[in-house]
Amino acid sequence: MNKFALLAAAAAAASVSALAQMRVSRPAAGSRSKGDSSVKMKIDHMPKPGEALVTAPAYQAQVAGNLQPPINKRPRKWALFELRYSTSEDWVDELTFTWHVLAQAEKAELNKSRKAAERESGGAKATVTPFSYYTATVRYVNIPRGSHMACVGLPPSTVEHFGKPVCVTVEITDKNGKSLEVRTEETMNISKADQNAKGRWWESETVMNNRNPNLKVERRNGLLDRSKTPFALINSSDYENAE
Repeated sequence: MNKFALLAAAAAAASVSALAQMRVSRPAAGSRSKGDSSVKMKIDHMPKPGEALVTAPAYQAQVAGNLQPPINKRPRKWALFELRYSTSEDWVDELTFTWHVLAQAEKAELNKSRKAAERESGGAKATVTPFSYYTATVRYVNIPRGSHMACVGLPPSTVEHFGKPVCVTVEITDKNGKSLEVRTEETMNISKADQNAKGRWWESETVMNNRNPNLKVERRNGLLDRSKTPFALINSSDYENAE
């Protein structure tokens, strides 16, 4: 084999190798690279803080044996956040909903808490936290095409003690952790308090660690998935399996 034949053979081998590498590195038609979500979903209804307060459902049941009558006659209200969303694929493996809720205590409740703290401290001047922050994460799996609901709630005692919601945000992520949508409803301009946070107020130093006692925020537990509330049996077919 002469020099030209050897060079031609080497060039052909190099071309085959390069083509093989291209075939390996190029994603197949219709596929997506890792982290590039193919999930198509949208929020159809976002709960508003001012519309969140609802009375717990009253159930009637017949139980064998002694059952004490209800003690509390007055209706007590939950802060319930119901979100409606829709998906356009036949099936979505999972969607994770991370909720962020900010509540503000009433002045009367703040004064009551302040006086109680001062009594406990022997008369020393006390300050109380006007804002409370709650968060909860719920993961739904095996989601068919169509409309669905997602929901979390704050119990009545939590609302009565620490205040009504003034801001609610939900972030929806796919199974790879990619953010699909972030939506906020508020009665105060919480999400615009820090431009650096770009609307992610729960990550903002200005909001969460403000030194002004009138703007102080305390992180609390208490935001529950709907399955752990008295509303769990209502319209249960609208909700996918939560894990």
